[in-house]
Amino acid sequence: METMTRSKLAKECGANIESFWYYEKRRLIDLPKRFEVGYQLYSREDAARIRFIQNAKKL
Repeated sequence: METMTRSKLAKECGANIESFWYYEKRRLIDLPKRFEVGYQLYSREDAARIRFIQNAKKL
C-alpha cells in the first residue's frame, strides 16, 4: 500500500492542509498512521475520500 505525507496529499488533492484537521475532527477521514519519527502517513483510500468530500462540497 502506497502512503504519502500530509503535504504530498494536499498537493495531489488540491486541498488545504488545515482541511485535513477539520475532516479528522469531524471523523470524515480516519486519523493518519503516526510513526516514531513523527510523520503522519495517509493512504490512497484517504486521498479518494478527500476528493469525494471536495466534490460533495461543490454540489
